Formats: sequence, structure tokens, C-alpha cells
Amino acid sequence: AYARALQSSNGRAGDLGQLLEDVQVSDTDWQDRIGLLLRAGHQSADASQKAVAFLRAARIARRYAPHEVEGLLAQAYGADPSSTAAAALYETLLVESERTDRILDEQRRVLESLKEPAARADAAFRFGIRWVLRHQNLDLGAQLLEEALRLDPTRTPAFAFLRDAYGTRSGDWNRVVQL
Repeated sequence: AYARALQSSNGRAGDLGQLLEDVQVSDTDWQDRIGLLLRAGHQSADASQKAVAFLRAARIARRYAPHEVEGLLAQAYGADPSSTAAAALYETLLVESERTDRILDEQRRVLESLKEPAARADAAFRFGIRWVLRHQNLDLGAQLLEEALRLDPTRTPAFAFLRDAYGTRSGDWNRVVQL
């Protein structure tokens, strides 16, 4: 149990005690623990802490209530779009069940919920990179990277990718000039 908690802590010893409690829940107290984590997630003002609480609840649910895992991962994903762990777990779940369209739906929902242009640009950039690298969908990734560049013209990595994709590979230099 200690080794599993240590693995989940990502090297942060401060979280180790709580993670050890998560690993040691039993079939009699798992619902109370998930309830505690959900309350903590909903009450937290910090996006990262929200996502971590929902991820911890999902890990417990995976053992005792697998049908609840997707909803918990969706909450973690929506709470902190920059969370690599939430993205990897949620997107993998959807890909494995052949529902990649839900990934884009959720990403669009997250982008619409972000009011600050810098936050939207950051999320669109992250989503675009994920589509290009993880899901191997260059067209969708390019659309999201264009959105990130439109919101924040200083995003040099987005421009460099789009220049390469549209100009160098496709020969559409007019499109590059429009960017």
C-alpha cells in the first residue's frame, strides 16, 4: 500500500499520508472517502487542487464503482485543463472506448468556460499539442493551435508548428502569411 501511495504522490511527501489513506480504503468506507474528496474538490478555489481531489476520488472509484470513474475524470479534466494526469487518464478512457469526439466536446466546453484570453490561449495550445502528439490528428491540432495563436499572437511554438504544417509540408504559404 505504501508503494502505491508513494507512486501516486509523484515524489511529494506532503501528500503521502492522504494518498496512503486513499489506497487503504475498504469496501465499507470507500464511499465516505470519495464523498470527502468530492467535497474538497468542489470547495477548493485552486484549479490544481480541485483536479487532484477528483483524480484521487477516481482512483478509489476504479476499485469499487468503475461506472463512476468517467464522471470523476471529466470533473478533474474540466477543473484543470493543464493537468497532464487528468488529461492522460480521461482522454485514454475515451479513446479506449472509441469516443474521441467526446474529447473535443469537452475541450470546447472548457474553452468556452474560460473568460480570460490568456487562459483560453493556454488551454487551446495545450489541447492542440495533445491532438497532434497524443492522438495523431494534425488537422484538429492545427485548428486549436490557430485558436491559441489568434488569442495570443506571442505563442511562437504554435506559429512554428503551423508554419511547418501549412507552409513547409503543404506549400500553402498564403495561409502562413494570414497567420
